[in-house]
Amino acid sequence: MNEEIKNDEAKVEEVNPADEYLNNYKEQKLAEFCVQKDKEIASRKEERQKLMEQISSMKVTVKQHDETWKNMDSLYAKIKKLSVNDYLKLYHMMNNDIAGNYSTITTVLPSHVGINGNW
Repeated sequence: MNEEIKNDEAKVEEVNPADEYLNNYKEQKLAEFCVQKDKEIASRKEERQKLMEQISSMKVTVKQHDETWKNMDSLYAKIKKLSVNDYLKLYHMMNNDIAGNYSTITTVLPSHVGINGNW
């Protein structure tokens, strides 16, 4: 039995401290690497969640705009909700469009040149 104890002690002593240190070092580096990657994954998940929320918000906005432009009544209801200044500005813009008051470049032809003539 004493021989077995001595053999067990010999086995324990046979473990090379440098190898053990190397294994622990590798495990520590691996653990640090895993922690770093976990943080990166969590960060990416948060970023993805924010983007998904933005996409959902944009979908709602697009749906609202689609509903607004679907027919004249909903468009007019939306226009009535504008501020007074915006409403008047839109009114005058539409009034000028209807009246034909466009700002365009006018070309004046000499009197001897007819519009249907050759240039």
